[in-house]
Amino acid sequence: MNHLKFKLNCFTLILIHSNNFNTLIFAFSNKICKLQPKKDKINEMRPIFDVQLIGIYVMAMLAVAQFALSINRLHGVTKTSALLMGTGSLLLSIHFAIQCDYHFHEFSTELGALVNLSFCMICSYFYNTSLLYLMRQGHLNRLEWWLAPVAWLFSMAMMSIVILLSDTGFHLPLSPTVLIAEKVMAFIYGITLIAYNLQQWHEFKRLKHVLSGYVDHYPSEMISWMKWSMLVLALGALFVPIIVFQNTTVLSFYVLFIITVLLYVNFTFALYAVSRDSTQTKAAYQYATRKNSAKKLLANSKEKGMTMSDAEIQNITDKIEAWKKTEAYLTNGITLEDVATQAGISKRKMMLWQIATQQVHFRRWISQLRIEYAKQLIRQHPNWSQETIALHCQFTDRSNFARAFKKEVGMTPQQWLEKQQ
Repeated sequence: MNHLKFKLNCFTLILIHSNNFNTLIFAFSNKICKLQPKKDKINEMRPIFDVQLIGIYVMAMLAVAQFALSINRLHGVTKTSALLMGTGSLLLSIHFAIQCDYHFHEFSTELGALVNLSFCMICSYFYNTSLLYLMRQGHLNRLEWWLAPVAWLFSMAMMSIVILLSDTGFHLPLSPTVLIAEKVMAFIYGITLIAYNLQQWHEFKRLKHVLSGYVDHYPSEMISWMKWSMLVLALGALFVPIIVFQNTTVLSFYVLFIITVLLYVNFTFALYAVSRDSTQTKAAYQYATRKNSAKKLLANSKEKGMTMSDAEIQNITDKIEAWKKTEAYLTNGITLEDVATQAGISKRKMMLWQIATQQVHFRRWISQLRIEYAKQLIRQHPNWSQETIALHCQFTDRSNFARAFKKEVGMTPQQWLEKQQ
């Protein structure tokens, strides 16, 4: 955690200097070049000014909410994710404030685009890293931590050098070389975004796989907010390199879209962070980590001729059979650790036994047990509806039950009953 705080402090210092950098741009533009906005542009700039003013307050409130939530309610991974997200919102609020104060687009669309890109690159980093950190349960490598900041520093250094070496410097209109450098900066921003988004989608699929191997079934909304957050953030951010060069009307609608997107992301994250879903996801991730360690241990044991004995496997199997008779597998939301505790087996032996004997995920194993129980109910109560059977077997609804039944048996419940008769 201390290492993470050090990184956040470094990023904060970098971003403070970015504000100074943008202020210098304005100073050169306004004082050295003696530029004044044209009168006919003042009315044109009014819509974007109003939208940016809304953005200042909304982003500031989101930042305060995330910081307060991290201090009072959260801890561990969710706390760090909230801090990262709150930092991104705070910087975006500062960005809107600078744009409202200096009106860069009144002087030049290209100058405004430069300021927008310089802030959007680092704000997107904080939001994307927050989601990736959450899905990875805090396990990010150095490349994932530093890819976007290094790309941002490189872009800032490149723009500074190009502007200083160009014939016109900060005088408007900007030289063609500076405009090309802006396009390169936008390209770098797009590439870093794609890299983070691809990694997020990979981790999202992995998280679904982890949950399937730990809990019998989980509500789709448990992690679906992550999918939609990734989608809308990617959609919004990937258009930045194009939108920043557009007129103020297009920018106004785009800023409203971004504000709406970030409201959704922050709200759904807060609901997830304070709910049981985040705790269950953390437990599933920890179990998957231990299971992978157990697989390596079992593989190493096989190489050394030291595997679980047949007597040990049979002993655990007997305990599992006894556990099945209690029908505890009908408990909603049961986890593999619950099974180990109820059956009187250590977590380590339970994992080794599952690896040695089971060829399916825990979620499907529980589903198979419930399907067998459903067969008993269908035989005993042939007049019961599928909704009633599904309810007794802890399936979420009739369609889910019918789909699971056909997957395991190869036919629908009605077809199976007719065949039995």
